[in-house]
Amino acid sequence: GRTLFSRRLRELLGECLGRGEQAILLMQRRGWAPILMCRDCGHRIQCPDCSVSEVVHRRSGDLRCHYCGHHQPVPARCPACAGDLLDAVGAGTEKVAAHLERLMPGVSSAILDRDTVRRRSGLQDTLGAFAAGAVQVLIGTQMVAKGHHFPNVTLTGVIHADAMLGLPDFRAAERTFQLLTQVAGRAGRGERPGRVVIQTYYPDHAAVRLASRHDVTTFLAEELVFRRSFAYPPTTRLALVRWEAASERAARDAAEASARALQPLPERVRLRGPAPAPLERIRGLWRWQILLAAANRELLRDALAAIESGAVPRRVRRVIDVDPVTTL
Repeated sequence: GRTLFSRRLRELLGECLGRGEQAILLMQRRGWAPILMCRDCGHRIQCPDCSVSEVVHRRSGDLRCHYCGHHQPVPARCPACAGDLLDAVGAGTEKVAAHLERLMPGVSSAILDRDTVRRRSGLQDTLGAFAAGAVQVLIGTQMVAKGHHFPNVTLTGVIHADAMLGLPDFRAAERTFQLLTQVAGRAGRGERPGRVVIQTYYPDHAAVRLASRHDVTTFLAEELVFRRSFAYPPTTRLALVRWEAASERAARDAAEASARALQPLPERVRLRGPAPAPLERIRGLWRWQILLAAANRELLRDALAAIESGAVPRRVRRVIDVDPVTTL
């Protein structure tokens, strides 16, 4: 369960590089590992201001929160039990690059993610080196999947295709399908044909199965069945209303008061929540939210007007997002 490169990917990568061609590897997480966990007590090092684990970054030697930017040195011992069995669980782009170096010594690689392009000209330098052939394997997050034209790339590999499927967002399958089809299109853009390797624990999931065949029509039909069954766009109009406060109780009380003000709901309006947001706390603020789905925009507008007519408590911020890009 700890192998980053499947046997098939290793074989095709060796053949590709042996012919003097190039490859792109997609890893949807940056850093070394997404979790630092104590094997003695199970404690995970979390951001003090967000309800997420801090990511291990080996290059900079610290732990970082990718939401608020908090960072701290990697501890030598567990802050909960003082144990010394701290394990970097999971993988990011840094770990993929290190494994590739051990697997194929001498192969030149580069990482393309938000960390490496943060410095001035980082993006141009990395892509320029890859275009010139100085870099044989480009490893990166979604940045490697979109819009690049490198005729010498004949192989793309997706290390962990399931990363977004488990997100509590109704567009998770759609985004996975989009990303897989986009990264597949980076291989074989020249005269030589391309190969694509998708590593997944869910090969029968529609997003993975149909992306491997580039079957947009069937994916659309199957996804619309799911959206219609649960009243999600595009079969309905959707709005997300979120309350943020330094006090969890204040955010919760404001959300619950607005939900009560909506009662009784019109027949073609559906309310989900109030409930904690999937990312419950960000930058020190607790977040509670509701989802409003309506059969048409007029019904949605009336429901939002009822919410807007209510007073917002002091030190509580209300955010109304119509047609939200994400519900996280």
